[in-house]
Amino acid sequence: MNEIFDLVRDKKTDADGEILTDSHGFPIWKTNKYGRPIEDWGRLTRAQRDTYLFTIVTSLFLWRQRANDGWLESMGAKAQWDEAFGGHFESLVSGTIE
Repeated sequence: MNEIFDLVRDKKTDADGEILTDSHGFPIWKTNKYGRPIEDWGRLTRAQRDTYLFTIVTSLFLWRQRANDGWLESMGAKAQWDEAFGGHFESLVSGTIE
């Protein structure tokens, strides 16, 4: 996002023309009267837009795969826990309550 913001937003500068930064080293953006950064999306070329969209889409695909892998792993762990819990519970109540 910082790459895109660097292209479409204007940075605040001091009297010497030095770019002002926040406590984390990120540029401070010029804002409108409502406090929102001033953006000109016309600065983004078609090639840049396509590159960023490709990056976002491929990242979403990879994140979905990771999420599915995590879900599968958690379901396996849950099945193992349920099986272990059921076995131990059955051994505790064996002979007391049908």
